[in-house]
Amino acid sequence: MRRTVAPQVGRPIPSFPPRRSASSVLAVTTRALSAHRAWHTPGPLPHLRDDVLSRWVVRLVTRLGRRQVLAVDGLEHVTPENDPFVLVGNHNQRLEAVLLPAILIAMREGKRLHFLADWPMMLIPGVGFLYRRGGVIPVGNKSARFKFLDVLRPLYCPREPALQRAKQTLRRGASIGIFPETTINRDPRRLLRGRPSAARLALEAGVPIVPFGIRFPELPADAARISDRDRLTITIGEPIETPPPTPRVSVATVRAWHARIMTDIARLSGKSWSPDAPRS
Repeated sequence: MRRTVAPQVGRPIPSFPPRRSASSVLAVTTRALSAHRAWHTPGPLPHLRDDVLSRWVVRLVTRLGRRQVLAVDGLEHVTPENDPFVLVGNHNQRLEAVLLPAILIAMREGKRLHFLADWPMMLIPGVGFLYRRGGVIPVGNKSARFKFLDVLRPLYCPREPALQRAKQTLRRGASIGIFPETTINRDPRRLLRGRPSAARLALEAGVPIVPFGIRFPELPADAARISDRDRLTITIGEPIETPPPTPRVSVATVRAWHARIMTDIARLSGKSWSPDAPRS
């Protein structure tokens, strides 16, 4: 016979939360994991099956970046099945230009996503090797830090403009990555004005735009700048469909789409954006 113990006088009767069903617990857990998805060591990379060196480089860089990148969310928007598209986001650290392409290649089963990058980066030992393996498209607008190295520019940049090469890449069915700010912006609260190249490229090619935002959850609220040591999270937003391509896109249309892109990047990165912001 079960004994019933009366609660002691003067003590509150303990209350317990209602029991959750297994399905509700699973739903909560799934939402939590998807909201802060910790990226992991990549599995098989079938798209790099015949490129052993690139496969080794991707695995090495992703392993080295596991401490720097806390979480990646929204990877379902950049799977190979969604190609081609133009990926756009904010740029805050030097390491992003190396870690982000490697992570995306790893999470896309080895399918490359071709980022545009300033050609002087190719001169940095190790970085140039990583960029070549990742299919980076060098941009020849800027000069090298040491001017005498500009004589090497033709070795890395074909005569054809980078945006034209990017458009041809999209036509082949591959995707492009662009940092519209075009430089590292260490301001933790404001985006630079950016350049409309990504908007023009997507509109002329008639492909979707996929925005992403990089945040720094461990950065103090009163921090004045973002350092290369600050750990980050990456949030990839839903694709933005563009109208059918036309031979010529008006300047006003490009500007309007650029504003939409930067507004989405601001929302995902937790920064603010203004069309009157400085370019650099």
